[in-house]
Amino acid sequence: MPDSRKKPKDNTASLEDLGISLDASLQNVDPESCGGIFSFFSGAGFLDLGFEEEGFVPVMVNEYHPPFLAAYKHSRSRLGIAPPSLGYLGGSIEALRREPGKAWLSQRIAEARDLGKPVGFVGGPPCPDFSNAGKHRGKDGEHGRLTKVYVDLIRAQLPDFFVFENVKGLLRNHAEHLREIEQQLGAAGYRFATRLANGLEYGVPQDRERVVIIGFHKRLYERAGQILPRRYRLGHTIWHEELLHDIDQVRSLPWPGTSPFGEDLGVTCPEGLRPELTVQHWFRKGSSWIPGS
Repeated sequence: MPDSRKKPKDNTASLEDLGISLDASLQNVDPESCGGIFSFFSGAGFLDLGFEEEGFVPVMVNEYHPPFLAAYKHSRSRLGIAPPSLGYLGGSIEALRREPGKAWLSQRIAEARDLGKPVGFVGGPPCPDFSNAGKHRGKDGEHGRLTKVYVDLIRAQLPDFFVFENVKGLLRNHAEHLREIEQQLGAAGYRFATRLANGLEYGVPQDRERVVIIGFHKRLYERAGQILPRRYRLGHTIWHEELLHDIDQVRSLPWPGTSPFGEDLGVTCPEGLRPELTVQHWFRKGSSWIPGS
């Protein structure tokens, strides 16, 4: 069946064609923020929203699929959140790997650092090629190759920290590629922690496992006067300090099965289930607040 979705602008387009002015500069960024983030593969912006809840400021947003980018813009408008200072890049991340995009990004990162705060890259490259849905085409697939593109961009621009997110198939079925990624990031000066995390462990009402890598460049340790860990991989403490729930205990709760969809069914939360781990709880709360924040 042909793909009827609107096609994004092609990878050879200039930054101006993709919606960003080469003259754009950082404006209206709160100097009291925790730092600026450059968001890639942004989707509808939920990962960015989590960073904002913790005091970071998205200064640039990159999303390839027009409907996702439109949803991102609409949500920020409805929530009364200012757009990113550097705007929205409505095309491929690859526009930032070559000139003039590469130099533009380097300059904007330098400007963000001038605020005296850390600068981070946040992104989850498309994951179908590491999952059953994508027939495990892996790193050479149309989408899978973008993991390398993202990692190469991190290595070229050396942000102070980064977040990399993907499906569990990257760990279970494509572990060699994951090790390559880790080795490259370590050689670029990062200390990082990799974990197969489940949203339920952190209070998010979704039973979904994702491989997450969080990395910190060695300059952050030097700036803080801390001893640089000799090994690339950090311990698990970085994850456990933020855990809210034990995944085995959560899964043992009396979760209901499926039922036909309908309006105003009057379904109640089963006794013994934690309401805060249900989507309905947050719908009723009407809040964008992130559990544990």
